[in-house]
Amino acid sequence: DPSSLRTVAVNAMPRLKSFSLFLLAAAASDEETCKVSMLQTSVTLGRTALPEKDQVYNVHIPKSAGSSFALDAQDILRPLHLISQEGCLSLHRSNPHLKGAITMLREPRAHVLSQYKMCRSQWVEEFRQATRQKGQHVLPHRFENWVEAWERIREEGWHGDFTPSSNLESQNDIEQKIREARMEAWGEPPYSIDNGTRLRMEDWPSLDGGGTVWHFTRVPFQCYAPINLQSQRLSCQKPLRYESEIDKELLIENVNSLWFVGFAEAYQSSICLLHWRFSRTLPPYCDCNSDLWHSFQGHSENQNSTYHGEVKLSQLGRKVLKKIDALTSTDRFLYGFAWRRFLRDCEEVYQSTGKRILCNNSTSSTMTHHQKQKN
Repeated sequence: DPSSLRTVAVNAMPRLKSFSLFLLAAAASDEETCKVSMLQTSVTLGRTALPEKDQVYNVHIPKSAGSSFALDAQDILRPLHLISQEGCLSLHRSNPHLKGAITMLREPRAHVLSQYKMCRSQWVEEFRQATRQKGQHVLPHRFENWVEAWERIREEGWHGDFTPSSNLESQNDIEQKIREARMEAWGEPPYSIDNGTRLRMEDWPSLDGGGTVWHFTRVPFQCYAPINLQSQRLSCQKPLRYESEIDKELLIENVNSLWFVGFAEAYQSSICLLHWRFSRTLPPYCDCNSDLWHSFQGHSENQNSTYHGEVKLSQLGRKVLKKIDALTSTDRFLYGFAWRRFLRDCEEVYQSTGKRILCNNSTSSTMTHHQKQKN
């Protein structure tokens, strides 16, 4: 029947157009980005319908409570599928199943200190020693010396693409074992959509987003680069490619595009806000004026438990803090901008429900600390 064929053709056009646009976007973006986006999200294009937007991408910025948040968010967002990876915000923009992106941020000074502590943790330290090449920087034993070294590197205009190879960096068995262990873990939710996703060693540079602590083998000190790490992840095209400067206008645009943004310093409030954004409901523990506020039990993952150094921000001198602030000048801007959005979002919840999800002590302590950085 010609009329039936015309109807089928007309109905198929939007799907064909969507598929064509997806392929064009994939071809235009970074090859490795497309590879990991397809590999770990189980992208499928239905025969009779447009791809269902049933996936949420958690931009897991290292050392910003991302591991804990991914596990909590995974429970909150069901039946949507959460994929949490340490890549750029741009990683899944070509994914036709993507409903939106979410992330957690952290106060910049605390964030830099946490990065160093992770670099000094047992398995990371063994991995660094196993993969260190002749002439590479050796991680200082004191946090202050690490900060000073990175401040010199920053002043020299450090930039470039430090993406590792898929080949092993050494002949040490430790590197092989850690890579295999991480690949097994990354093949499971929330890093991949499906249980038992088989990942390949040849894809190592882009697995789990390509920006985990295990990917920094070619960066100075073979660990995190603390130069505006949060802003870099929200504006980059490749997680291990560092530009000379970060485009603040692009950064603002990208923050505004996020479906949700939370804060490590206001973790419980962030979880409550995610509940509200997703379901327009609040659990009993999401009311500052209720005794049930203290009943909240979230995840607590990856707390640098193997590093026993006694470094505390409160013990650092003004000179070191000033250097940290110089390393994170754009992150401080990002933090203030995103925090103001967070306050508006929490106020919206109060106006709609009559419940405060951001307690006064959380608000004052976080903002007071941020204001001190600006002075």
